Amino acid sequence: MNSSTFVGGNIGNPLITKLDQINKESWVVLELSSFQLISLSQSPDIGIILNITPNHLDFHKTMKSYIDAKKNIFKYQNADDYIILNEDNEITSNFKGQTPSVEITYSLNKHVNRGVYLKKDKIYSNITGEEKEICDTSLLNLKGEHNISNTLAAFCAAVLAGASFDSLRSSISNFKGLKHRLEQVADKNGIKFYNDSVATTPESCMAALSSFSESVILIAGGYDKGLDYGKMAEKILKSVKTLILIGETKHKIKNAVKNVNSPENGEFEIFEEDSLKSAVIKAAAAAESGDVVLLSPGCASYDMFDNYRERGLKYKKLVTEDINL
Repeated sequence: MNSSTFVGGNIGNPLITKLDQINKESWVVLELSSFQLISLSQSPDIGIILNITPNHLDFHKTMKSYIDAKKNIFKYQNADDYIILNEDNEITSNFKGQTPSVEITYSLNKHVNRGVYLKKDKIYSNITGEEKEICDTSLLNLKGEHNISNTLAAFCAAVLAGASFDSLRSSISNFKGLKHRLEQVADKNGIKFYNDSVATTPESCMAALSSFSESVILIAGGYDKGLDYGKMAEKILKSVKTLILIGETKHKIKNAVKNVNSPENGEFEIFEEDSLKSAVIKAAAAAESGDVVLLSPGCASYDMFDNYRERGLKYKKLVTEDINL
């Protein structure tokens, strides 16, 4: 029996090229954007909604439209299917009781009735009705609380699919993360360079900033999806040493930072650059040994690049090959 697993979708692997290899015994792990979900007329056996925050409002126009597109992942499920919901996100938590399927939840902050949760740096599952420890968070190689949250969601799906706790421990301890997602690309003169080009929303940039205790020089900005940068500006003022902005949104983000800055904070350094290359040069000049230079745009890439992958690859090439840092 073929029980192969295929992973793809919005992460850059189009599964249409694998259709001849996929059969009824195969597992398919598919990431879908709101653009793809909006026309969905069939829901998966196991659906996951990690979180919902404002995004793609240039297309959806309203948050209700955006949320309704996300709901299609469970809209057509039946009573034998499962939907996995994040208890820590207000919108997804409110989906409880609205779904036609079995609800499994996860949380970093509290015990859940049926799902996976964090308790004193240990991950537990009670999906089968009995509380059992899966592993300690020290097994994870990924930076950031948001990656612990993502791990809880993945564990929910894996347990439902029949994976053993031993296999979960082995998998998570060997998983080094994905490209363009808080990916360390260089350590030069004691300065660490991270590529988080996949951060295309203010919330994802904020999550990245929360992953570091070091001083951060942030490169942000890009295509304007009509989002608000007020909360991101607050986080920048708390977590960023120097801010370097590029793209269509550079003036918008700069104004947001200025609007929340106060005189007692002193002069906060903000630079606006016309290219990613000049931004990297400026960031390297502003950094000292022990600092982190982080590309985490908080915006899509379409004003300067075809997609976040092209932007991330350009950043990596600049850091590792093109610029003498």
